[in-house]
Amino acid sequence: MTNLLPLKEKKELLTRKTQKIIIIFIFLFSLFLLSLILSLLAIKFYVASENFLQKTLFETAKQELESPKNQALREEIVSLNQDVSQILSFYQERINLTNVLEKITKAMPPNISLGSFSYEERTLLIKLTGFAPTREELALFRENLKKREEFSNISFPPQNWVKATDINFFVSLELSF
Repeated sequence: MTNLLPLKEKKELLTRKTQKIIIIFIFLFSLFLLSLILSLLAIKFYVASENFLQKTLFETAKQELESPKNQALREEIVSLNQDVSQILSFYQERINLTNVLEKITKAMPPNISLGSFSYEERTLLIKLTGFAPTREELALFRENLKKREEFSNISFPPQNWVKATDINFFVSLELSF
């Protein structure tokens, strides 16, 4: 197709066409900006309403927590927590005699047997009586007890060493924790 229009009119048509494209672009860009602004405003109002709702819920929950009934429950919980803490402290301070007796039996040679076990909590003193077939096994028992860090002031009275065999012995020792 051949365009027979003069050059000046061709330029005018091209300028008008370019102007129309620019106007359409400006209109579309303005429309985009307007929709973006409206979207942001909608988001702002949504966030503001959610914020208000959350503040209202928070205030309601706060008032409920501060109610006299909940205050009484809170005080009871604090009191119970203190009681549990005191009980735990009490049990942690107590010595587990099962572990102590286990350590004593590990220190005993196989032929030695215990007859009695007594424990004085205030002084941490343990008194044992038992039977040893020989003086050597009793001496080994004494050495094994001395090697243990848990025991101190280990005392075997002199009458334990009088007989060479069939010894009914007595031992006192202190726990050193």
